[in-house]
Amino acid sequence: MKFLICPSDYRTLALTYIGLHEELEPIRHEVTELFGDVIHAHMMPDYYIPNHYFLEFSHAKANKRDGLQLWSSHMGIDLENTVVFGDHINDVGLFEAGGTRIAVRNAHESIQRLADHIIDSNELDGVARYIQQQMEMSITETIL
Repeated sequence: MKFLICPSDYRTLALTYIGLHEELEPIRHEVTELFGDVIHAHMMPDYYIPNHYFLEFSHAKANKRDGLQLWSSHMGIDLENTVVFGDHINDVGLFEAGGTRIAVRNAHESIQRLADHIIDSNELDGVARYIQQQMEMSITETIL
């Protein structure tokens, strides 16, 4: 029998492997069979390394959607007043839960379809530029 053990003084939020699909699929299958609903397994193509995939394991609740919901609850901020950014299919839950949804231009098509706005790609610092523009508009409105 195999066990997924985390030392009491160390907490792993997610475990990510990068490799070829044929290398990762047997791992995904075995871990999913062993741990079922206790673990979330997510496999997606790697945008940056041709023919490679990301295989990510996490606790079933350790995902961007639940993280945003927990954060907004702790901060006392309604989800509709949040701004979320994304580029890949692991951001779908975040986009479904978030308020204003912003995708970078090179985002996966499913993320672009969910987005309220599409900004410059991450290679062109789209998120940083968007935040800078929002801050400059806020300062201008405050001055006026």
